[in-house]
Amino acid sequence: MASRWFLLAILTGSYGAGAFGVLGISPLSPSLVAGFDLTRLQVALIVPSIYLGGLLFSLPGGRLADRLGARPSLLGRLLIGASGLAVGALSPSFTTFLLCLFLAGIGWSVDPALGKAIMDLFPVHERGIAMGIKQMGLTLGGVASALVLPHVAATLGWARLPLRDRRASGAPTKRCAPGRGPGSRRSSRSSPAAWCSGWSRRPC
Repeated sequence: MASRWFLLAILTGSYGAGAFGVLGISPLSPSLVAGFDLTRLQVALIVPSIYLGGLLFSLPGGRLADRLGARPSLLGRLLIGASGLAVGALSPSFTTFLLCLFLAGIGWSVDPALGKAIMDLFPVHERGIAMGIKQMGLTLGGVASALVLPHVAATLGWARLPLRDRRASGAPTKRCAPGRGPGSRRSSRSSPAAWCSGWSRRPC
């Protein structure tokens, strides 16, 4: 009995570790904006690229968990997710970075494998509480990443900050979005063209 609860702790920790890496992308958005010189529209593509990978590969992941078992499926997905994040930190362009996040999303879609592991380990009357404990890993990983990663990026920088420094030496001054500049008194009601133009500009 004790062994299955110990395995549940490992499953919860692995889920939390994946959440720490994947959900930590959102708190790092200010550093990503600086590192890649992003527009608002590009920033809006960061999180969806992760969830798109999970959306497209959740069903195949469940099929693999049925065929191969929970353990190899879970380990394979976690390795894929970690590889996507590691390569993304070294990516030379924002497009490559998004592709790496898509790969990380594929790896993070581990719910089918986790669910199968709990079904295999626990009897019917304990599966609900086991699922609840497993789900806590997601929340704990997200909270930990929000508390830790912005501080790390502020003190140590992240992988793309040297690129930002190189661009800043020869790049023109960034354009502010409409209505954001000093002394601007634009009305809150603007034309659709101006609204769309604002999304294509870089945050100040």
